[in-house]
Amino acid sequence: MRAAIVSSVSESCGNAAFTQVLLSTLSSVELTVSGVRLNLDLTQATDPLLIRMADSHIKEISEHLGDFDAVNLQYEPGLYGPNLGKIYQRLRILLRNKNNYVVTIHSSRLFSTDKSGLAKPFFKCLLRLKPLEAMRTLSGALNSRRIARGNRACIKLFIKSEAHIIVHTQKSATLIKELFNYQKVSVHPLKFVELNSGLVDPDGWRKQLGLSKEHLLIGVFGYISTYKGHETAILALSNLPKEYVLLIAGRQHPQTVADNVPLDPFLHLLINKIEEISTLDYKQKRIPLKKRVFFLNELDDSAFQSLGASVDFAWMPYQEVGQDGSGMASILFDLSKKIIASNSKAFDELIALEPGYRCERFDIGNYLELANKTLNYREYRKLDSLRFTLKSQAELYTSLLKDSGVRK
Repeated sequence: MRAAIVSSVSESCGNAAFTQVLLSTLSSVELTVSGVRLNLDLTQATDPLLIRMADSHIKEISEHLGDFDAVNLQYEPGLYGPNLGKIYQRLRILLRNKNNYVVTIHSSRLFSTDKSGLAKPFFKCLLRLKPLEAMRTLSGALNSRRIARGNRACIKLFIKSEAHIIVHTQKSATLIKELFNYQKVSVHPLKFVELNSGLVDPDGWRKQLGLSKEHLLIGVFGYISTYKGHETAILALSNLPKEYVLLIAGRQHPQTVADNVPLDPFLHLLINKIEEISTLDYKQKRIPLKKRVFFLNELDDSAFQSLGASVDFAWMPYQEVGQDGSGMASILFDLSKKIIASNSKAFDELIALEPGYRCERFDIGNYLELANKTLNYREYRKLDSLRFTLKSQAELYTSLLKDSGVRK
């Protein structure tokens, strides 16, 4: 039986990394799995000529999918188009073959996360004579509602095609089942690595960075973006003793790289914050903060896992953005010794789903609490086994793809 996985496959993004894990763990005697790559340079383009090329690209993929017995669609809206109309249109084309689809929904976001409505925060900002902030608030709320409507429409498409849906949280599964009266929904958190599989080499990392054995390594992992909480991490580090150092393992997200921009605005903000605190450190005759922060850029899988397993603390200071699951969290929970995570709902759901996971938590943005929890970290027991593993993930996908292929 032949199966295809439709995703970004080889791009530098979390979806591509997850697809590579599936490709390496699913193929067996009974199932041969191939990746079908979405060309994001085309599918995310807004230029009219490139949009036409992207439409042709999607049609070619759809025709190619007819050669497979079953198909797994990796669903993140942005993979398929620059706007909701194009995303919906292209998914309809890809779902032409009936009854042989398994769809992985990485973030369902069925409802808007704004709780104050549209008018109240908008007029509140206007009354404070902040028109630009009022427009940003209104724009953000409207965009959140558009995303929710678009996701609901796409899920209806998947249900119409009788696809089996995989989500990463019990909350999303329950919501889809009840909202759409559809029961073909499975739950499995993202899994990338085996438990404790990383090469532990803290002394090797210290030597590479020119540090001594007295230094305590703190890791922040993933693309450098606002919601990952890098600013919170920098402020927390400034409230820790000099032996604590921060290792930022990640790069600017490829989708934010723009022509003729000498420095990404968020990176600029972080660097300015580090320089500002370092100036105060110089005046107080302390080791400047900038000598305690290391930007490591993007690491290959081996180095990334080694660092995750080697740091004394893994920090996850994420903001709340309505994510269903976090691949980065799944990796670090399986590798790292001590984890401190914000009170983001994505971490709530992961910890509820996997009883073996333990960590310290802190309120989003509270860098003083993050520093305090680091200084007074409680020891948790070592994990020996998990409910969800690479093996259970492979078994679920294999079973559903085989079942879809038989129904074809």
